[in-house]
Amino acid sequence: MRQGSLDNINLFSLITIMSFFLLAPFTLLREGFKFTPGAMRALGILAPETVIKQALLAGVCFHAYQQVLARAVGRSIAGLLLGQTRLRDII
Repeated sequence: MRQGSLDNINLFSLITIMSFFLLAPFTLLREGFKFTPGAMRALGILAPETVIKQALLAGVCFHAYQQVLARAVGRSIAGLLLGQTRLRDII
């Protein structure tokens, strides 16, 4: 692989990360930052630390799922999107 080139799975990962950083400020402005322990307790969540840990674990599992799916469909973005669409149809 040439230095500086991206394969399809790394490009997809980079686009996902860039999307997060572009949309996170707008989301926080519109919805507010509700992940502080005090705000979670006000919502009735008894263990805010558990919620944050589970959210991080869900993110790691989602990333692993994307990696496995991309490798299964042959590292093409079109195949990846088609695989996700078919998966949603089945579910």
